[in-house]
Amino acid sequence: MNCVFCEAGPTNIRLKEMKASSLPTPENIVEKLRIKIEHSLRTEKVQLPIHFSGAGEPTLHPYFDEIVDAVINLRNTVTPDSPIRVFTNGTFFDQRKVISSLNRVDERIVKVDCGRDSTMKSLNRPLKRFTTAKLSSGCRLLKNCITQSLFVKGPASNLSDDEIELWIELIGIIKPLYSQIYSIERQPSEPFVVEATEDELEMVAAKLRKRTGIECRVFI
Repeated sequence: MNCVFCEAGPTNIRLKEMKASSLPTPENIVEKLRIKIEHSLRTEKVQLPIHFSGAGEPTLHPYFDEIVDAVINLRNTVTPDSPIRVFTNGTFFDQRKVISSLNRVDERIVKVDCGRDSTMKSLNRPLKRFTTAKLSSGCRLLKNCITQSLFVKGPASNLSDDEIELWIELIGIIKPLYSQIYSIERQPSEPFVVEATEDELEMVAAKLRKRTGIECRVFI
């Protein structure tokens, strides 16, 4: 995706332009993670959570399933109390091995910013064919998930009354364990993006709880 609010900046790289040789190998990833874990255990004396996230969609890696298995094995051996979480936008939920891999980690946090396809096109700007229907269908294949939604105002907004109603409807279909909502904290990709206020986020959370009974946590 090429979201208007992304703090990592815009991207126009499409999947056909990506080469596996330009990505870190499973062995490289696991070795760097091992070094990081061992350092944190020595210096902080705590077992930290392990997150698949960052500047890009983790499930697009061609060896995502192998990486997940290797990370789980490393966690079980070195830091057994560390939960493993994957942050994903769901664009690869049509791949069986991705769903299987996600169901092997401890938590799946799925990005759900809107309930209308046209809003997804203007807000998330997917670089592959993707719809809210595909997103909800994929979520239903997961053991359970947590949804994470970012709300903004401006030319590409998901904070109008009808946008919020459609988002609530989609969250109700997905039935997450709970929902996390927030707004921008850093410089977004596009200058026209406007941060949602705390009051606006609390209003969205209250509507979701009232309509669906799903817990909603606001992050400021």
